[in-house]
Amino acid sequence: MKYNEKAVVYSCQVDEQWFDLSVDLLRKALVITPVNPTHPFELPPSSNNVIDFVNELGYPEPVEIVSNIRVNYVYQPWRAILTLINQCLTGKTSGSDKPRHLVLQMLWGIVTQTNVDHAELLWEEFTQGI
Repeated sequence: MKYNEKAVVYSCQVDEQWFDLSVDLLRKALVITPVNPTHPFELPPSSNNVIDFVNELGYPEPVEIVSNIRVNYVYQPWRAILTLINQCLTGKTSGSDKPRHLVLQMLWGIVTQTNVDHAELLWEEFTQGI
């Protein structure tokens, strides 16, 4: 696997064939498009707004830092959704896992039914994990 900074793609080799992996390819593969072409994707919230969102979901203690949030302390059904996203992205299954900021942004998009570019968030999570 090689990263091409100029093209912002990862060139991957499977057997003897090379292909480019990018956010656009991920978006096409997952069929993630704006619901209405006249309303483009909205930006997910910043850290402070994610913290406010988690507090509004009924987190049992006031959250001041995203890294203090634990999946087990989030109320159902949000805990189930966070666990699924976390498990798919990281392979972690522990309830004491700390969801990353991008995962919380995905949850925000799902709960608020906001037209968020989930492929972009998945891509960022993927590239941070490499």
